[in-house]
Parts: sequence; structure tokens; C-alpha cells
Amino acid sequence: CKEDSVYDFDFVGIKNALAPDSQSGGSVRTTVSRLGSPHSHSASVAMRALCRPLSSCLSKCDDTTDTGFGRLKMCVNRNNPIEEEQCPRSVARNLEHQINTLLDDTSILRRDGKFQEALEKAKLAVRKQEVLKKHREDHSLCDVQKELTFSVWFNVALSYETNDLLEEAINAYTFLAKHRGHPLLCRVRINLGNIYYAQHEYPSAIKMYKMALDQTRNDKQTVGCIKRNIGNAFFRLGRLRDAVKNFKESMVTFPNHQTGFNLLVCHLALGDVENIEKAFTKLVKLRHDSAISSARDGEEGMYETVTIYPDAKLKHDATNRAVLAAARLVAPSMDPKELIDTLKEGHEQLAIIMEHDQAVDRLKNNDTKTAVKTLKSLETKSREMKALVATNLSLIHFLEGDVDIASSYADIALDADRYNAKALVSKGNCFFASEDYASAKDLYLEAVGVEAGCAQAIFNLGLSNVRLHEPEEAIQAFEKLHSITPNSPAVIYHIADINENRGQSQNAMKWFNVLAASHSSDSAILSRLAYLYAKSKDESQSLHYHLESFRHFPVDLDVIAWIGAWFVQREMFDRSIYFFQQAALVQPKEIKWGA
Repeated sequence: CKEDSVYDFDFVGIKNALAPDSQSGGSVRTTVSRLGSPHSHSASVAMRALCRPLSSCLSKCDDTTDTGFGRLKMCVNRNNPIEEEQCPRSVARNLEHQINTLLDDTSILRRDGKFQEALEKAKLAVRKQEVLKKHREDHSLCDVQKELTFSVWFNVALSYETNDLLEEAINAYTFLAKHRGHPLLCRVRINLGNIYYAQHEYPSAIKMYKMALDQTRNDKQTVGCIKRNIGNAFFRLGRLRDAVKNFKESMVTFPNHQTGFNLLVCHLALGDVENIEKAFTKLVKLRHDSAISSARDGEEGMYETVTIYPDAKLKHDATNRAVLAAARLVAPSMDPKELIDTLKEGHEQLAIIMEHDQAVDRLKNNDTKTAVKTLKSLETKSREMKALVATNLSLIHFLEGDVDIASSYADIALDADRYNAKALVSKGNCFFASEDYASAKDLYLEAVGVEAGCAQAIFNLGLSNVRLHEPEEAIQAFEKLHSITPNSPAVIYHIADINENRGQSQNAMKWFNVLAASHSSDSAILSRLAYLYAKSKDESQSLHYHLESFRHFPVDLDVIAWIGAWFVQREMFDRSIYFFQQAALVQPKEIKWGA
């Protein structure tokens, strides 16, 4: 169970306010008010307007005047498409329509992950908005729409942010922040805080979040999420007390599992045992609907949130994952029975998992009898737990030498879940111990098919191929495992050993040198290298590695004999005597050492 992401404070809870909906692809746009149709007025009104004396004083916006003459003029324009196209207000309407279409397209592109194309569309929308603004000023059009300007700039700021152009995004959001009194100004501050947080400028992020907080008082969920963001920033600054204060305020305003978990981590970092238990108990007792609403809102935090449905599996349930991670964190500081009882109040499945974890801990502490008793009590809890318990019991009996019992438990695990890679490995180990290497190989291959990165299955597959005298397949298995675990000495040793047995001395020397670089005091590796160099007629290197092997393990008679013989061949008798004397100390009754 991977829990690494649980401890990540990098995410913050409130996302961009005007971002497109993740499912519908909706966009941020302004609704353009439709002008009244001239045909909605009666003909008699138009005729009365014709009888009115003409005046030299026209309205500032003469094409939208409320007089009958103005309405008749619009009616005439509607009947003449060329004149209508040249009407300043029609041009403005067309530009507004184009801008809103670009906003829609940008949102859809962002939803589909095409961030660069979305940015280009957003920039084009800004340019068209500037053209629209100038057009209105030139023609004295008085119905300027501030919402459209805000939407366009928010859209381009969001596009900059999704393309990691954070400085440009800050500039755009700063421009929007000048719109005093705008109802969405709080969201702009939040997004600025998110950017500063991503840049590790936590004081600036806290400042933006607090400014957003001053502009948001009625929405409890938003207030709670902002306080959680402030707490996350304080945690990054190492100010744990301030982080705890904000997390507690967030839990009062908008309690949810995400904030509760963050608060628990802070108490753990401070070593506050009493508050650790209180925070954990409160986290367990929180209702599931808080987490469900939080996940559906797309919030992010210290653990990854996912969409939760009523029938979602446990491993996809964000709430259960947070509670399980919290339980594993507090387990060393809480009484095991009290911990299980607390979880049973609302998380029965998690209580079972924690009981299993406690059994595994007892195995690590060599308390096998108690561990086996606990595991057997969990066999009937659920189908998944039955497979997990049977796998562990199979391993325990295999290590104790009870191969038949281990095999039976492996069969139980496979009956419960045929795609259990660990159970397949356990069953293969039983065949391997019975010297049925072909059957063991088949099961290891099946385990690799279920879980491609199963290191145990690949390693044992290599050993089975060695026993079946299939060195090519053995090399392939160990080299694949080496790509997964490049620093494993056992894997490197087997690759070198197989190459030596195949007569490929150069490859063997290469791999033994790799191994010797990380295990320079292993006399067995050094002596193997020495013999390989001697075989390849490189006596200087062979002498060097023999001497190194002797230095780390001075009782290896084969190494001593080779060194002594080498000095005798070169008539360096004084030095050879020393090594033969060392051999005589190891075997004082052996006459060939001159004792």
C-alpha cells in the first residue's frame, strides 16, 4: 500500500475559481444583453415618429435612442444587411461573440490537456477585448461590460498558470486584483496564493490567503479551505504552532478528513501525545460525507483525492486512505487494543487491516506464535483478507521448513485470488524446495504476468532457469531485475557467476568489478576476480586481487597457496616463506606447508 503521497504538503485546497468544469467543459463567459428588436413596436408608433419635427440635437447613442425615429432607423438597418454590418453596435456584438467563443474554446482545450493551444486562444481573446474596448471608445458606446474584461483576463491568467508561466500569471492576476469590489476578487487572491505556494514563497502565499480571507466571510467551506492553506504554508515554514492554530480553526469552520489529517501530522511533529490521540479520535469520527463533498469539489491537499462513489473500492476511497495512514502513524504511540477499538466505531475494514499490520509487526519482532494466532483469527473476515492472511501463513510455514503446510496455505490464497502474485511466488517456492523446478518456473512466470515488477518472482525465475540449465533465460531474468533494482548485490553476483560458468570471462570480470566497487572488503568476490585475471594471463591484476583478498580474509588457504607459489616461481623465497608460515598457522599438521 503506497502512502508516500499522504505526507505531501505541496498541494493546496482551493483551485482556480473560474476553471472549466472537469466533466462538462463549461467556460467562463459573460452573457451579452440582447438589444430590443425594432419589430416589437407597433407600426402606429413608427408613423407618429415620422410626423415629429426633426431636431439637430441627437442622443449621445443615437442608434439606441428611445424615440420612434431611432427604432425606425434600426428597422431600416435590419432590412439592409450592408448597413447593419457597418453599425458600430453590431460590430461590438460580433466582437463580444468572438471573445466568448474563444473563452469556450480555451476552457475545452485546457480540459483536454492542450495547454499551449489554450494559451494562444486566451491571448487572442485578450487582443480582441482590447480591440472591442477601443471600438467602444471611438464610437462613444456607453454599455461597457466589466465582466467580460474580468473573464478574459482571468482566463489568460489561468492559461499562463497551467503552462507554468508563473510570473506572467502573477502579472495577470495582479491586474485583476485592481478591480475593487468585484465578487470574485477573493478567488484571484487565492490563485495568487497558490502560485506563491508553488514557488515556495510561503510568506507571500500567507499574505494572499489572508487577504482572500478578509473578502470571504459567508462561505464556510471556502473559509475553511483558506485556513487549511494557511496552515500548510506555516508548516512549510516550520511554524508548527501557527499551523496547528489554523488547522484547528479550519476544522471548526469546515471539518473534513484532509484538514484533520494535516492537524494530526503537526501534533506528531510536535510530539504532543495527548493531542495526537484526540486528533485521531476526531478524525475517525468525522462523517464520510465531508470527504465525499471535498473530493467531488476537486480539492487537493496532503493526500491525493479521488472521485468517490457509494460502491467505490477501499483502495480508491480517499477518506479511508487518510484514516488508515493516520492509524499507522499513531500506532507506535497508542495502545494496540485502544487503536483497534477506535477504528471499529466507524471503520471496520480499516480495523481489520490494522490488526493484520500488528501481526506483521509481531513477526518482525520474532513473536511468531502470537502473529500466527492473530492471522488465523482474520481468515474469515473477508475474501481479500483471507487471501492476504493465507499468503503470510504460507510464508511463515515455508520459513519454518513445513513445505506441505506452506503449499496448502498457498493453495487457499490462490483459490481466494488467482491473480495474487505473492501467493503464486509462495506456491512456486514450495515446488522449488521439492526440486520441481519446471513447475516452479511456470508459477514464477505467471506471477510476473500478474505483476510485472514482482522482484521475488523474477529473482526466483532466474534461479529456476539456472537449475534447469538454461543460462540464456537466467541471464535475461537477472538483467531485467537489475534494471529494476540496480544496486542489488545478489543480482549482480548471479549475472557474473552465470557468465563465468558459460566461459565468458570478460563479461564475468566486468560484473565482478561492479560488485567489488560496492563491496571492496568481500574476500570471496576479490578471489573470484583474482582467478579470472589469472585465467586471462593478467598476472599483475591477479596478484593484486589475491593480496587484497588475503588482507581481508587471511585464512583462505587457496589464496595463500596461490600467492606463495607465485613468489616461488619468481624466486622471491623470502616473501613466499611468510605466506607458507601463515598457512601453517591455519593447518599446523599439514606437511606441505613445511611445518
